[in-house]
Amino acid sequence: MIKKIITVFVSAAAALSLTANAVFAALPIENAAVYDGDETVTFIVEVEGDALLASDAAAELGTDYIGTEEAQEQETEILKAQAKVLSDIQSEAKVKESKGYTYTAVLNGFSIVALRIKMDVIKAIDGVKNVIVA
Repeated sequence: MIKKIITVFVSAAAALSLTANAVFAALPIENAAVYDGDETVTFIVEVEGDALLASDAAAELGTDYIGTEEAQEQETEILKAQAKVLSDIQSEAKVKESKGYTYTAVLNGFSIVALRIKMDVIKAIDGVKNVIVA
């Protein structure tokens, strides 16, 4: 009797598993999330080049490196590179919004508000390493 119950249970579980697998296999996963291209989003734009704490000196000093003259000079260069990328985004991607936050210590980048549909255009701009939706 117990053997028959176990056999029925295993058969039912296997049938449910096959049915669930067939249903999930038929779903177009790449289209699972559909976004409105006219939606305004905040992007984090990562700029090519190292962040402040990526240098060898920062590895030795840790966060104390940020207060050094060398770090301040490096940050000035990072901000110049970010300003160029932002200018290119505003002209090439036709983004009118200004940038929000600036990241220099752990990440070389900034945030910007734009239409979601502009993401690929922003990614293609020289100096842009990566773009993600915040």
